[in-house]
Amino acid sequence: MGLEALVEAGFTQEEARKLAESNSFHHKKKTNQELTDLFNKILGVYDCTFDDVKRAVLSFPQFAGYDHERVIRQGIEIYGRDNEDKVKRAVLSFPQFAGYDHERVIRQGIEIYGRDNEDKIKKAILIHPQFAGYDHERVIRQGIEIYGRDNEDKVKRAVLSFPQFAGYDHERVIRQGIEIYGRDNEDKIKKAILIHPQFAGYDHERVIRQGIEIYGRDNEDKVKRAVLSFPQFAGYDHERVIRQKKRLGRIAGLSDEETINYLLDSPALAGYSAKRYLAAFDIGRQLKREGFPQDEKMLESFFSYFKKSPYVPNTSKKRISQVGRGGITNYEEPPLLIAMRKRLTNQQEGKKYKSKNNK
Repeated sequence: MGLEALVEAGFTQEEARKLAESNSFHHKKKTNQELTDLFNKILGVYDCTFDDVKRAVLSFPQFAGYDHERVIRQGIEIYGRDNEDKVKRAVLSFPQFAGYDHERVIRQGIEIYGRDNEDKIKKAILIHPQFAGYDHERVIRQGIEIYGRDNEDKVKRAVLSFPQFAGYDHERVIRQGIEIYGRDNEDKIKKAILIHPQFAGYDHERVIRQGIEIYGRDNEDKVKRAVLSFPQFAGYDHERVIRQKKRLGRIAGLSDEETINYLLDSPALAGYSAKRYLAAFDIGRQLKREGFPQDEKMLESFFSYFKKSPYVPNTSKKRISQVGRGGITNYEEPPLLIAMRKRLTNQQEGKKYKSKNNK
């Protein structure tokens, strides 16, 4: 067989030459028909396209020689019948996956991450198939060297919640973080990573550059503080965030500059949906009906308790106005309403007490 059979089977001249020169491709003597039958059999197992199979073979020539019916059957035994499609996707996205002894992979994973985490280990592998090939004893040892012995459990949780974390060079991650956020913030960078492991994979030079474009050059330090205090902030589409939040801010009577300042002071607000803000507006209107003025103190009260839920408990995130329309009057009040009312009441009573003393 020359290159012709591979070309006739669907490979380009360059691709065929690469396979012909590979010591790991063991089908160099097959005819065009034999190659076509081989690839069609693989196509039948994975229910995929020829391009999918071609990519797998070119990236990992041994792939062509596996008994793929057995590969999938054994994958199902380990990862479950319900995950058959995920096993197939894992193989096609990372062909080396087909060659692993997955019983051993899971057993070794349990030794490192614990029996209670067996399901998380399997989930991590199917999300990021390369995970199955890592030396996890080394992964955790190096994680401890960077993040500290006291954070061993957090490192393991970070790996299982974001499997790509296991493949990073964390010495480089921290070094690059320090270049952006400063040597004094090294501990905050590490804390941010362990809180939100995806943080380790961001291009932080780009994160800060885009933050400056949206929030202004004068707010560079505030953007960095926001990122380190609420790491998820780094992953947001801030153009969309600021567009939405400015619109909602105007409804609340805030200028665009005030909205930006509130966002940078309380970056978790950036992740809240418009629905959540509308529920908070309902609470503001309710407090106004109860006699509390919609002034700066009410805004301060909201920003003091914004993490509390604005929704009616035991409902599918219903606002108080939605419950009221149904004629229900004895609903449980949202935690945000209770907290804001208490704070505003205490402020009013304190003011009255001072007035009496002044008399």
